Amino acid sequence: MPAKKAVKKASGKPGAMPGSIDELFGMNAGKVWMALHENAGGLSAEKVLSRTGLSAANAWAGLGWLAREGKLRIENGKFVLNE
Repeated sequence: MPAKKAVKKASGKPGAMPGSIDELFGMNAGKVWMALHENAGGLSAEKVLSRTGLSAANAWAGLGWLAREGKLRIENGKFVLNE
């Protein structure tokens, strides 16, 4: 059986690499949540990308995380937080 590779934990510093896929998706969700929180009227997908600075894949991962947790809805083509 192959040896397991050690996974480095994130340091919590800005720009630190996450230690797991859950941590990466959670960080993405946090950035998306903050952008939506600061824009109560909601944001289009394009605005989520520009406000968070995330790649499309990471922004959609963050949106999916929030949707799965029931923290997100779509109104008039915009993503809005369920606050």
